[in-house]
Amino acid sequence: MTSNSLEIYPASISHDSVAAARKSAAFSAPNASRALTRSRYIGLASSSAVEKCGLALEGGSLPDSVGSQSRRRCRTLTSFSRDGGFTIIELLVVIAIIAILAGMLLPTLSKAKAKAQGIQCLSNHKQLTLAWLLYAGDSGDKIPLSAGGTNPPAWFSGMQDFNGGNRSNWDINEDLTKSPLWPYAGNAHGIFQCPAEQSSVVLTSEPYKGQRVRRVRSMAMSVWIGGLDGLFDVAPGLSERIWRVYRNLNDMTDPGPAGLIVFSDQREDENGWPNQFIDMDGYPNDPKQTKFSYDLVPFYHGGATSYSFADGHSELKHWTDPRTKVPVKKNVIQSLRVVPSPNNRDIVWLQERATRRK
Repeated sequence: MTSNSLEIYPASISHDSVAAARKSAAFSAPNASRALTRSRYIGLASSSAVEKCGLALEGGSLPDSVGSQSRRRCRTLTSFSRDGGFTIIELLVVIAIIAILAGMLLPTLSKAKAKAQGIQCLSNHKQLTLAWLLYAGDSGDKIPLSAGGTNPPAWFSGMQDFNGGNRSNWDINEDLTKSPLWPYAGNAHGIFQCPAEQSSVVLTSEPYKGQRVRRVRSMAMSVWIGGLDGLFDVAPGLSERIWRVYRNLNDMTDPGPAGLIVFSDQREDENGWPNQFIDMDGYPNDPKQTKFSYDLVPFYHGGATSYSFADGHSELKHWTDPRTKVPVKKNVIQSLRVVPSPNNRDIVWLQERATRRK
């Protein structure tokens, strides 16, 4: 039949040809963005810029929702390879988070380490004082000298410094194993040390020349416990003529054993002689005269010092007067000196646990 109108013959068009035509139209280059189905745009508004850009690029063009400004951001964000790695921005964020966490955790870890060292130091003090008590028990209650002398013997002989050629610094067989306390210490040389005090020397003789080795001792005995070889008379606050020196366990009546310091930590810059001077000047009624004479106190445990007492217990003393915590000098033994510190409550605390006037 002839006609100017368009004639349609449904029977001549197959369903397969219609489906093929639709498929070709849907994925043609001009209509690539339409290939992003409705389901893939669900939540696009809440997606990150990187997700939007990635979704858009899969279809070959950027969606209108991204906008002209976001288009530039997309080009920047997608200019890096995404082969399973991170972008520079993501890496910087991760690094920043790690730095923040480290800043929060490191102080806590440092405090935990200091606390653990303090506990270990108290244990060392307790064991060393037990060895001291066992020695006294086997010696008719007589106690060793705080330094010098052989009859009775000093609890420790030898003087330490930072000379690598001085075997007293690093060889336990030079002085430590000869201590009268050694047989009672269970061959544990570690109890003669504060774990937080890590001073060392560089050896100068073969076969260990050039090696850095920790010094063997960082504990000291109160000069009022055992005294020195001969009459102890240095100054009004350090005189056996005025103050008691306890040479026997039975002498410890005022104060009693629980109130008498035996051992203390010792500063590395004053760790020469194995005793500790506690100046009694100003005690008990004139605190304006308090001073440190020859020995300053250490503060290796978060501003505290470990002490052990004649009854065998040990404790940490936290200092309250800022003048007490004089900075420690490294790799040097300071010369003897007197440091006035009037009305220092920390010195009064030491005096109360050192001795009494005769």
